[in-house]
Amino acid sequence: MERELLSGEKLCFSAALIASESGWQRAEAAMIHHHKPSCNLEYAVSFPYDQTTISTSGKNAKLDGKFTVYRTP
Repeated sequence: MERELLSGEKLCFSAALIASESGWQRAEAAMIHHHKPSCNLEYAVSFPYDQTTISTSGKNAKLDGKFTVYRTP
């Protein structure tokens, strides 16, 4: 992933406690589908889960604070 960075850019990670495996997979898919990072392609175009709302907090200037993602056909 570091090879994708432009000069002066930093690689940052976020973490969240999510109880179930299906829950974190759904949250990960929602984040990818909404933000469309260049290194994650699997859910960039389609979102296979029911309506999902994500709320973020803390030091996350590059993430939207709250958003909803809807199932795509």
